[in-house]
Amino acid sequence: MRLRQVNREMMERGSKTVKNRKKEQRKNEEKTQRKIRPVEAELLLLEDTDIVEEYREQYRQWKTLKDFYDSHAQWWEMVKGKTKTYFKRAGEKKKDKERRCMVCAEFFRINRIDLKTTFLTSLDNHTQGLLKMYRAKARQGRWNNLDELLEKLDAQTTDLTTHRRSAVLRGLPLYLREPASISKTIKDTEALGPHTKAMKMGILEVTDSSTNSGPYSTVVNVAVVLEEEVVMDNLGDFTNALMMLFGLLYAVNMEYPKDLRYTFEAIQKIIFNLGKECTARIQSLKNKLSQV
Repeated sequence: MRLRQVNREMMERGSKTVKNRKKEQRKNEEKTQRKIRPVEAELLLLEDTDIVEEYREQYRQWKTLKDFYDSHAQWWEMVKGKTKTYFKRAGEKKKDKERRCMVCAEFFRINRIDLKTTFLTSLDNHTQGLLKMYRAKARQGRWNNLDELLEKLDAQTTDLTTHRRSAVLRGLPLYLREPASISKTIKDTEALGPHTKAMKMGILEVTDSSTNSGPYSTVVNVAVVLEEEVVMDNLGDFTNALMMLFGLLYAVNMEYPKDLRYTFEAIQKIIFNLGKECTARIQSLKNKLSQV
């Protein structure tokens, strides 16, 4: 009996030893994979000709700064740091581009129309009519926010198509008397957390803190926020961000926020012409647009 017990204990210890070895082996394999993935990601970036060409241009600019450093070693440390930052940002932009492609593909699968082409073409077709309606409403003297929006638009002298598109979309919640704003603006020196907190969905615009406030602030980043999280950034401008936000809502089948439901309904029913039945407020907007 004693011999059997000893044999059983030895077999159990042997079994535990094998299990521990396998467990340790799995951990080592996971560590190795974590080390390999960033390298693979960097190699994929080097296969992107646009990223490589842009990096070469950056490097040529850095070479012109050599004389400002005390030694080649100091200059090279600067280059290494900027290279790391460049490829990190390039990787983030590439991921954002892939997400945008996924949203566009899903929107096309659901509706059989192209998200970007349909949105921008229809928006341009309605821009003149909507701006006329905004100006008529602003002249009534009870719509200060609309008046300010139009003043900013009139102050622009370049890239007018982009500014008009943005003004039309920003003006929708004002014209439709929505209680909430669709976007927030912050400085690039501010933390994101306090601004995305309690933000169910919307657009976050980040401006350069070194430029003046007002209509001439330089926007350095535009992001889409869902459930307090930035899900897309580097979107270029407000118009593209709102387009991607709408497409994303379709892709994940989310309900429109109650305090902006008429704005999103107008985008769906008027800009994209999706769905037949409208609320009385949006039907009124459609009727007025047809008469402008």
